[in-house]
Amino acid sequence: MLSILGLALLGSLAYVFVSSMEPNDATKSASIRYFDVTALGPGELLQDQDVWIYHRTPEQVESLQAEWEYPDLPDWMPVDKVRELPEGTDRRLRSVTPNFFVFQTDLGPDGRIYLNEGRRMLFRCNDFSIFDETVSLGHDKESVGGFRCEATSDAKIIFDTAGRPNNKYFWPLRIPNHRLVRGEIAVYPRSLKPEEL
Repeated sequence: MLSILGLALLGSLAYVFVSSMEPNDATKSASIRYFDVTALGPGELLQDQDVWIYHRTPEQVESLQAEWEYPDLPDWMPVDKVRELPEGTDRRLRSVTPNFFVFQTDLGPDGRIYLNEGRRMLFRCNDFSIFDETVSLGHDKESVGGFRCEATSDAKIIFDTAGRPNNKYFWPLRIPNHRLVRGEIAVYPRSLKPEEL
């Protein structure tokens, strides 16, 4: 009898201990960042510290859907690992919502943007901007608009509107977990599930 009571007590204590390790609702809510995109027009970019949200134009969405097909990608193009992408991501667009491309960058103590090279080195952007002209990514791939990182007047990296680079030594722009929720983009940690938003 005592052994049964002891096991029951041990089980109760284990449950309490595990439950105490799980974040409560207040902690979960504090870890979610919301961005109002109702006023963000096509071709416009919103930045809040390390998070960027770009509203693609219909032409850009159509171009990405036609230009990129999986799994037949060129050898030089870095391929996202499915486990690193948010649930429900369209891999051609590299986003959950077709119109909005959400990505993160690293910010240095100088406030400038740093991008990851393939060898995990950081590349500083003195200027990070959007452009709307059609440019070549090489290897018969084009980008209708995109992002330009300028380190110097001679060193420029181009990304299409899905964050794919024109340089095989750079990684695609990093995509955080995100969802469109009632006119806002919610960016949340991987420990949360979409239904918890």
